[in-house]
Amino acid sequence: MNRSALLTAALSVAALALTACQSGPAAIDSGDYRAFAASAEVGDVPPVTLAIDGSTLTFGENDVLTTAQMGDSADEYLVCPPSGKGAPTTLGPSLSLGPTTFDSPAIVGDCGNAAPARITIVDLSSLNEEQGPFPFTRLIEFCDTTDPDC
Repeated sequence: MNRSALLTAALSVAALALTACQSGPAAIDSGDYRAFAASAEVGDVPPVTLAIDGSTLTFGENDVLTTAQMGDSADEYLVCPPSGKGAPTTLGPSLSLGPTTFDSPAIVGDCGNAAPARITIVDLSSLNEEQGPFPFTRLIEFCDTTDPDC
């Protein structure tokens, strides 16, 4: 095997190792987001925008603005499948996004394994660890509006 082929093989193995060592979610960055995807329990993606400024979240739907504050960390869950655990950050009392009410809303940062960058609002009360790789049945993903694919 020539030197170039060995280097290519070594880099491929290193990239695979880094992917296999999935870490938890990234920090929640300030910015502007829009609803991008929703779980089957939520249904259609609601026309909701989200502005994050520090620990304050402002959701917009039509002409209605709803504000939430980031609170404490919840328990740790598998939030970045296949192995990345993290603790969602609570958002206070219930929150209605589109037709769905999140009884115990929380936010999870981007997992870094898909584009565009996303943050996810989950309902901690929808926990079902037997359902598959992501343990919450009520969630809405928001994407960073600075990404042209959002």
